[in-house]
Amino acid sequence: MTTKPTPIRTAEITALLLSSTLTGLSLSYSTTLTPRLLESPIPIMLTQWTHAFAQGKKYMPPPAIAAGAAYMYLATRRGLANSRMYAYIAAAVLTVGIVPYTFGVMGRVNRMLEGRERTVRKLELELEGGEGVVVTAEERKGLEEEGAWVKGEVEGSRYLVDRWGMLNLGRAVMLGVGAVVGFVATI
Repeated sequence: MTTKPTPIRTAEITALLLSSTLTGLSLSYSTTLTPRLLESPIPIMLTQWTHAFAQGKKYMPPPAIAAGAAYMYLATRRGLANSRMYAYIAAAVLTVGIVPYTFGVMGRVNRMLEGRERTVRKLELELEGGEGVVVTAEERKGLEEEGAWVKGEVEGSRYLVDRWGMLNLGRAVMLGVGAVVGFVATI
């Protein structure tokens, strides 16, 4: 029995650890965070969602890219069977694929939720008599045009958060399948 060289073992551990950890994190956003958000009053829900989204946007892509790079490194090893090479490539694509998935599949919902949160925050400041804070008719119209706020459709915000949680499951599935395919290629 031969042991694997340290760089290969390190790449395997890095790829599997990062992709499986991201799977759990993404899954927890949909199964734990989203239901708690939906229990909150709309303004709080939107603020909390915005903070969680900003944190995820900051911290999830770098490890996904690192895991994808490690899977690609593993795919380029000499003497690797084609099936294992393709499995590592698939794991890399699935893992890094969460970035374009977020923009392409979830982008519209993300923008609408961010816009609603900005609108609610600004309206609250206006109602509190915030110094110099006035939501002009032009600003309201601009926010409506970008799909940020639909007057009289407050429950639409809950629908969007719920929709975001469902769409986020797609990212968790991509990461999970990537981790499993990477694991199978490694053993």
